[in-house]
Amino acid sequence: MSTWTLEGEKEGEIISALLNETDRAAAIIAGTIVEDRLSRKLKANLRNDDTKLVTAAVTEMFRSSGPLGVFANKIRLGYLMRLYGSTAYKDLVAIKDIRNLFAHKMDILSFKTNEIANLCQNLKIVESYFLLDTDKSRLFNWPQITNGTFSKEDWDTLTLHNSSIMGTVYTKDRQAVLGDNRERFLSSCGIFMSHLSFNGEKVPLFFGDEQPPST
Repeated sequence: MSTWTLEGEKEGEIISALLNETDRAAAIIAGTIVEDRLSRKLKANLRNDDTKLVTAAVTEMFRSSGPLGVFANKIRLGYLMRLYGSTAYKDLVAIKDIRNLFAHKMDILSFKTNEIANLCQNLKIVESYFLLDTDKSRLFNWPQITNGTFSKEDWDTLTLHNSSIMGTVYTKDRQAVLGDNRERFLSSCGIFMSHLSFNGEKVPLFFGDEQPPST
């Protein structure tokens, strides 16, 4: 599983226990932690005047029955604020849907359920964090910028550099890892936990609105 960025001893205990939980409990807990991280990321990028008016407005917006009380609206707002790009947006929607299906459909018990499995396989960012051992050598060849642009190969190398900073996992059998729906989901949650904890206006490059060149 990818590296999880933990905030406090209590969260560490939760994550440790999470690995031994049932599929339902693991999905609900991990998805809820991602939502919490996103909520904090959104609040950190709002106006931060230390006034009662700002505090009251934020409280009202994020209360459970408020406009930003649901995961879906937080995901949309983060995208509209350009905190992450379209791939991250779609992955967050999938994480939200998986969590909600486990929470509200009693007949869904496992990550092997077709509806859940299909959503897990739609999680794409995780594919850039589980790399083959042979990809390590590429990390030592920084791309060169020519006339202000990257070639497609250089862009791929740059995203490898970026992902290596935030918890890349190297494996001899990448497909075995990514083909396990529970592993794919929990690793995706771990990646978002790390990136949404990033201390900056936006999360790192791989999550940005920038797109690799078409040629």
